Amino acid sequence: MTKKRLIAGSLTALLAGLVTAVLLVPTWRTIAFGIARGEKTYRFKPTSYWTTLLTDRELADSTIVALTRDGTRAVPVLMQALQDPDAHKRAAAADALGQIGNHAVPALIVALDHPDVVVRIGAARALHRMGPEGKEAIPRLREATKDEVLLVGLMAVAALGRMGKDAVPSLVEVLPDHRDRTLHLDVLNALARIGPEATSAVPALLQALRKPGEDDYYQQILSTIRKIDPKAAAKATNAQ
Repeated sequence: MTKKRLIAGSLTALLAGLVTAVLLVPTWRTIAFGIARGEKTYRFKPTSYWTTLLTDRELADSTIVALTRDGTRAVPVLMQALQDPDAHKRAAAADALGQIGNHAVPALIVALDHPDVVVRIGAARALHRMGPEGKEAIPRLREATKDEVLLVGLMAVAALGRMGKDAVPSLVEVLPDHRDRTLHLDVLNALARIGPEATSAVPALLQALRKPGEDDYYQQILSTIRKIDPKAAAKATNAQ
């Protein structure tokens, strides 16, 4: 009986020692608490572990390499990270999703409909980071420009501006939306970013020039046309 108690006591002490060791080492503690909270895992490590590494200046680059190596396997962890209370961690997760590329697009399209605005912003940010690889999301980004939260709309416009000529029709559709001047100006900036490949937008821009408005707004439209089609801009200027 004494021997059994001794063994039981030794095992208890060993277990207590292991638990103490885990809690004393920050990395182990993060892993243990993350798993206990039921977080998504990638390579047997929870979301909070990866977001901690992503926001470490010295480890961020190697962490992104590890997360993007297996394509879609890390997407659930990064999608969960878009809901992190820490804005830096959310941004880091969005950047990592952007670097995964088109493997992450289906999940990001779904995330643009998420009830949490933080997740919607993060999804749009990730698609912006992705650029042309995310063009499958163009139709959903077009809808996201109407989001009740302006920042989601602005991020959606910015993402469309990174996707090249395939996004031009969607940006032209947003152009008449005057509910917010910032949104309208961001559409112009997005078209200007696309440049000569946005020639299909010129007729709509010329039409916008004919509408009464503030002089600085007129100049912004003219500047956008100039970056897309200098000849059309010159002709419009001479016609005034």
